[in-house]
Amino acid sequence: MTARQLAWCALILLGMLPLIGRAELSISGFGTLGGTISDQDFIYQRFIDNTGTLKNDTIGGLQLDADLGTTWGLTLQTKLAPSQQRDTGFDPTLSWAFLSWRPTNEWLLRLGRLRIPGFLHSTNMDVGMSFTFAHLPFEMYSVSPTFDTAGISISKTWLQPGREWSLDGYLGVSEADWRYYFRDGIPANAPAGSFFSEVDMDLTTGVVAALNEHGNRWRVGLHRVDFKLGLRPLLNEYSFVTLLPGTEIGYYQTLTTPLIPNSPHNVETAIAYALNLSMELNLPYQLRLTTEYVQRRIVNITTGLDVNVGYIALEKRIGKWTPYSYWSGIRSLAPRLNFYDVLNNNQVPTFIPNSAVINATQRSGADLHQSFDQRSIALGAAYQLTPQSKLKFEWINTRSGRASSFIDAPLGEETGHRQFNLFSFSYNAVF
Repeated sequence: MTARQLAWCALILLGMLPLIGRAELSISGFGTLGGTISDQDFIYQRFIDNTGTLKNDTIGGLQLDADLGTTWGLTLQTKLAPSQQRDTGFDPTLSWAFLSWRPTNEWLLRLGRLRIPGFLHSTNMDVGMSFTFAHLPFEMYSVSPTFDTAGISISKTWLQPGREWSLDGYLGVSEADWRYYFRDGIPANAPAGSFFSEVDMDLTTGVVAALNEHGNRWRVGLHRVDFKLGLRPLLNEYSFVTLLPGTEIGYYQTLTTPLIPNSPHNVETAIAYALNLSMELNLPYQLRLTTEYVQRRIVNITTGLDVNVGYIALEKRIGKWTPYSYWSGIRSLAPRLNFYDVLNNNQVPTFIPNSAVINATQRSGADLHQSFDQRSIALGAAYQLTPQSKLKFEWINTRSGRASSFIDAPLGEETGHRQFNLFSFSYNAVF
């Protein structure tokens, strides 16, 4: 959280101190301890390779709920999870800190730091006990750098026999750190490896409509995010600079090459829209079908980020066991993938002065382009140890097509056309 958002939450807490002293308090907690190992030596999802890791799954949290009276409530949640600002260590964060007001059963207003509604599991994605999968489909739940915002949300519910309609709207600001990975780096400028750039979301807003009927759920949402990168201004397009007149020898101006001052291609704030559709159905024979889809579009830049994402899952309850399978995938729009290939393969001859640096900026520019063409198939099972604990086992086969920015390709190699397997085991609990 930024200092501004912490101050906002602190003011809310200070204002509620007289009520908190008379509140009914309840404390709950959640945690997951798990390990994942790959059959390949390159790194995937920041941590996973053939040496195995506990970082990908391990998380713990505490939540305090205060009943301040008939209509008011306060919720605080803190968690300890792998750092989102570096690839080492764990960081504590105040993930939720909001005041809620429910004047009637049909209306709910929340103010503070809260979770954005949208995906089926966006509000409970940190609590492994609350869903069957060992991992929520990574392609889907990585589409946003954060699902939290500091602001206000309003919910309206319409209750009918066996049916519940709801409409949620939210408005706020947020921040996150977006991870990039340079395969080769740029000589004497940017080393190979990962780095993080701050993302300032000056506006996060959206509306979500949902229907719950006899345990079945449908959801549709439209979201807008206005964001800036701490890295440097975004580019609306990558212009080509010709080095030898009359030839196609030259380079594309990317975020790793010198920017032209006051260029009309420089964009300070990008505007992103996301449409999400979700469905969860109970089927005969204790089967459950889940599917979600997201389309993300950036309306004022053409350099990457536009993707289609989705998954479909089937699970079956058999006593204490719940085996499941799902397919998930993410793919950038064809023009974005095509330009990734052009930029990644653009190389100038060695007789051009500083050719090594120029060629490195093209490959690093492709890395910053963040293109995706990836799909996964998972088979797994959850075993209910107690009402408060589960064991989970999972195998995932993942394949990348033309490129996948989730993969840290070794020096001089590509992220595309790879296939690998992941094996996971975890213990999940709540109290």
